[in-house]
Amino acid sequence: MEVFKDQVYVLTIVPYRDSDLIINFLSRRNGKLAAVVYGGRKIAKSTSFPFQPGELIEMEYKKTENRDFVNILNTSGKKGFSSEQFAYERFVFHSYLIEIVSKISKPGLPSDEFFDLLDEYQRYNRKSETQFSIIAWVLWNILKSGGYQLDISCCHQCDKSSWKMNPDQKPVFRKQEYYLDYDSGAIICKDCYQVSYQTGTLSAAMLKIIWLFESADSYLDSFDDLPSEFTKSLARLLNSYLVKRFEISPKSLSAFSGILNSTV
Repeated sequence: MEVFKDQVYVLTIVPYRDSDLIINFLSRRNGKLAAVVYGGRKIAKSTSFPFQPGELIEMEYKKTENRDFVNILNTSGKKGFSSEQFAYERFVFHSYLIEIVSKISKPGLPSDEFFDLLDEYQRYNRKSETQFSIIAWVLWNILKSGGYQLDISCCHQCDKSSWKMNPDQKPVFRKQEYYLDYDSGAIICKDCYQVSYQTGTLSAAMLKIIWLFESADSYLDSFDDLPSEFTKSLARLLNSYLVKRFEISPKSLSAFSGILNSTV
């Protein structure tokens, strides 16, 4: 039995029996953790668990080899979202993001990339009109962390490059419509497209946004200025690809899809 003191993200909270909770956490070094909090549902008691999914807390716990559940010794601190950050779109995506990480993270496996991604998203604090750029960026990074990064360098069928560098070392993308093959993550130009593919449509503007994401180590303020019509379309496509590749069906998918498909 080993004792750890970690920062962990609260992932899910499930009622258990009359007054207890089963809680999943994300630890950077130990991956997904589960624990029973006895008396956690009791209000204003020493055993109550006051935190919510998505919050970052300090936790001391015992971990025994070959056991699925850890034993929580102590929890403290709270680094949640401030109330002004919870516009409806942000709240829905916040719930969706935590649910996705809970479904695809694994017990016992280091989760540096997912942990860093949640850290980056927690630090993000912008107005609601810039939401789709951060949403697209987060979805793209989840795919990248899971080994499902998109290959946008050329058409998967004819091998024609989708872009080239101009003399100023800036990318210039072909004025061509592409399709993303959900089975491979490769792009296919309109000339080579076949109806049998399971695909989503990619414009040159969307390819350029992906290129910008790939060129940055973290979310940049300049991404806020990306046109929402393109970042929203990109978020919609990346989400469809993500659900397909990870083979998941989050409970909050319907609410999130409603935001991505809205015309407002």
